[in-house]
Amino acid sequence: MRELPTGIQGTRRTVKHSVSREVVTSTGSSQVPLGIELDKIVDPWGQKMQLFVNPQYNFAQDESNSGWTLYLGLTLLVPEA
Repeated sequence: MRELPTGIQGTRRTVKHSVSREVVTSTGSSQVPLGIELDKIVDPWGQKMQLFVNPQYNFAQDESNSGWTLYLGLTLLVPEA
C-alpha cells in the first residue's frame, strides 16, 4: 500500500487484490476464491475511517455456494496510544 507524500491533503484510495490457492473447509468442500478490494479513507465528523468493498468469485462451486461473495466493511482508524 502506498502512503501519501507529506503535505498532501485529501483521501487515500487503494486497490488490493487477492488470489488464494485451493482451501478445503471443515465441511470438506473446496474453495478457490479470486477477489479485489477497493477502499477509501474518509473523515466525517473528525473521525477517520476506512470503507471497503471486496467482491470475490469462487471458482469451485457446489450446492452450498453460488460462486459470488460480497464483503463490505468499515474500520475506525485511531492514533496509536
